[in-house]
Amino acid sequence: MSRANDAAHRLGGILGTDRASGDFFETGLYSHDMTALPKLAALSWRTRPDVVVIPRSTEDVKTVLAVARKRNVPVVPRGAGTTMFGASVPTRGGILIDMRSMNKILNVDKDSARIEAEAGCTWLDAMKAAESAKLILPVHSVFAPSSTLGGSLASGMLGFGALKHGGPRDWAVGSEVVLEDGTALTPSDPLPPPQASVLLEGSEGTLGIITKVTLKCLPAPEEVRPLAYSFPTLPDALRSIMAAVNCGADAWHIGFLDEVHFKFQRNLEPEKPERNCEVYVILEGAKDKMAERERAVDSAMTSAAGTKLPNDDAMRSWQSRFDVFRTRRVSGGLVFIPSVVPANKLAEAVAKTRALAAKMKIGVALTGFMAGKDSVCLLPYYLTDESRMTSRLAIGFVPRFYKMLAGLGGHPQGTELLNHYRTKQVAAAPAKRPMAVRTSFEQAGTASPARKIERHTRYLPPFNKVHPGLMAVRLGVKGGMRRLGGRYRYDQPKRTK
Repeated sequence: MSRANDAAHRLGGILGTDRASGDFFETGLYSHDMTALPKLAALSWRTRPDVVVIPRSTEDVKTVLAVARKRNVPVVPRGAGTTMFGASVPTRGGILIDMRSMNKILNVDKDSARIEAEAGCTWLDAMKAAESAKLILPVHSVFAPSSTLGGSLASGMLGFGALKHGGPRDWAVGSEVVLEDGTALTPSDPLPPPQASVLLEGSEGTLGIITKVTLKCLPAPEEVRPLAYSFPTLPDALRSIMAAVNCGADAWHIGFLDEVHFKFQRNLEPEKPERNCEVYVILEGAKDKMAERERAVDSAMTSAAGTKLPNDDAMRSWQSRFDVFRTRRVSGGLVFIPSVVPANKLAEAVAKTRALAAKMKIGVALTGFMAGKDSVCLLPYYLTDESRMTSRLAIGFVPRFYKMLAGLGGHPQGTELLNHYRTKQVAAAPAKRPMAVRTSFEQAGTASPARKIERHTRYLPPFNKVHPGLMAVRLGVKGGMRRLGGRYRYDQPKRTK
């Protein structure tokens, strides 16, 4: 019996076979995240776990890690799998811990304006709990209905509210974390919490498994006012963004959507009129200051050729903000490439991304939002259909985009599976801190497999690590073949039922 099968048998005996399953079809569901990984991934890594475990308490997590450590089996924690391109899938099989059943709101303290919840709780549930106490979470995930608190912290999420309030780690005032040796660190321990949330941000499960999160809230604002503006071209829209940041309106969130995104959407709703590029600005605060702040934004937008959209349209867009990537329903999937770029390089990054997309004959939509006054979360994506060879070859766009991004001082938002082979070159910024912290106390290397850092593949030694040059060649060949082919028709993708 292999070590993984032995661990699966042991965990089934302790937790029950309904919570520790090695069923072929069930494990297959966990072999990818929100994006179906291309066949290239299956050739390089064992993305299918040997066993899926569903813990219901911190003690269950400690049990899993104890079994894994004893049998030297790698473990990968997973939230809702809303990340893209393999941030929460295995590379060497082993044990996958699905944290979604640990989803309780444990406490809402209105006096101290704090919420304590289990790590598998979604942002939307936490937001509703805050609203019940007339509080708000200052930041939340762009995938709030499904994205979990622990997963967002572990992936270094940037989302709504980042412009004004920073990231979740700035509001996570305490986390309970289980380390690979089974030690549970709580916010009452002297080391390392409450700094644990800072240390774990962006570690993607390589430092420990977050089991509980305490978030600091703010009093609910008197009013939240969405504003939306249409622009003839994306460069016009981008110019308006920095003007809006500096106009004194103190916006809570500023984002943009380009015309390709709306072309994708029209495949779902062809009866709707064509839309150009749009910028949306969200203001929140006291009612008596709202009109003055809105006028400041209006002035910044109209000076950049923007046309203000009706308030009803802006409100509808805001209410549907969690469904911005519903265009994946057109073709069955999409490739989403979350990244961070300096604000002063945004226009150049957009121009080079469009040039690259044109060279590779792929329709790439460009969306994004301000992640701070000096940085932008750039979210390009394109539609995919694994039944088409053109779609499989389009994966070559990803390494080219990351190489361009690195040249501008940007980086991926996380160290996903298909960019980890360039960790030192491309993913240095998001990987540097977790790598440094990890090496300070790493012992067995089992419960936290550091899959993006160690570059393990599915093969036995000496072929168990991806050579960066080899992976670059494989993806480069695909990209080159894509350039030689015809245009990948994003405007007429294959529809699925």
